Amino acid sequence: MRMQLSGASQQQGIALIVGLILVVALTLVGVTAVRLATTDERIAANSLYGAVAFQAAESALTEASDEKTIHELIVDCVEHGCETPREVKRYRYPVDVGGGSVNATAVVTLSEDQVWKQRSLSWEGSSLGVGVANFNVRVFRLQADGEGPPNSNAKARHFLGVGRIVPARSQ
Repeated sequence: MRMQLSGASQQQGIALIVGLILVVALTLVGVTAVRLATTDERIAANSLYGAVAFQAAESALTEASDEKTIHELIVDCVEHGCETPREVKRYRYPVDVGGGSVNATAVVTLSEDQVWKQRSLSWEGSSLGVGVANFNVRVFRLQADGEGPPNSNAKARHFLGVGRIVPARSQ
């Protein structure tokens, strides 16, 4: 024996199905909106942390590049060589991010990039004469590698070139 559903019962069933479909659709729209908002927040945070890492590198480079320190480092490199980069300064950079304070870090390294040899320099009014003022221009690179706050994976690199004129060694 089959039960016959009345027209009112069929309409209620259809309304229930349509209502469930609408609930599922609205849930999907809500979840998507939350995911997009989270992604936007991550992008903004990565941008902020990248800027913090760059600021750390720049600050470390500024701290490490005072004239006395650079002079001592370059004299040491000229006398003993700078074949491999060496660490100059490790720097902690306190930053206020989102109401809390975090530390970014930077490591400054010094390496010799280039040696330009200049021979037989003379200039107008020089009492040295041609061929006397042989010298080398040694250019060194200070490189600061900055990192953002812990767990941010933000990194930045900043360079500064410094040079020194040294007498050419006779060969």
